[in-house]
Amino acid sequence: MRYLIALAALTIATATHAAPAPQPVPLLKTLGWMHGVWSETKDGVVTRESWYANGSGLAGLTETIRPGKPVQLERTTITAEPAGITFTAILPGQPPTPFVLRPGKEKEAVFENKAHDFP
Repeated sequence: MRYLIALAALTIATATHAAPAPQPVPLLKTLGWMHGVWSETKDGVVTRESWYANGSGLAGLTETIRPGKPVQLERTTITAEPAGITFTAILPGQPPTPFVLRPGKEKEAVFENKAHDFP
């Protein structure tokens, strides 16, 4: 499963040697461009993401608004974890699901968890 955030350029450097776990401050410097509210309307469906720094990374809320249906809410976080920068989806009634940042194209951030289905 992949979460694709095509918002702005993101560059992540990789090391060839073992390094300590990533720290929150570099994460915020790297992904600080995500801070704020992002919105997309496609085929009558409005998707709005709100991101803010929470001291240890980023916290977010995604609202999906479909005509005639209840608003769907999804809490999200982006944190520095031993596996790398990790996007975690937190849906009602489900355990948190992590997705690790993969190298990607310019102006996008791709988070993947191959053991999980696409939303």
